[in-house]
Amino acid sequence: MNVDTNVSILPRSFSNTHTIQLKLMRQMKNKNAFMYETIRPKIVHTAIKYLIGQELYKDEGIVISNAWIKEYLNERENFIVNDEDKKLNVNENRGEVFDDDDDWNELDDKPISPGAILKYC
Repeated sequence: MNVDTNVSILPRSFSNTHTIQLKLMRQMKNKNAFMYETIRPKIVHTAIKYLIGQELYKDEGIVISNAWIKEYLNERENFIVNDEDKKLNVNENRGEVFDDDDDWNELDDKPISPGAILKYC
């Protein structure tokens, strides 16, 4: 695996990604998701192709729409699993990541005990 190539292509656009994060909501009126799941769009698309080949879907006239691929082709979404990740903001134009924690002070951090580190080596 060539790390230089992988690093140069991150973050990937929607069309080139292999996984996406799905936000599951109990009701559409809710603003926050209650659970997140990572899915592979190719597998979902394959499942859709299978389902529309079934009699029930044929009888209802259901077809695949590729409009969503065109709509989200260049869109990027922040991958948030932990609430701590929400502190990071991405400048969409330049792709810079910066932390909102302006109250952090180096002097407030407790020193690391060298003995504690050596204990786990």
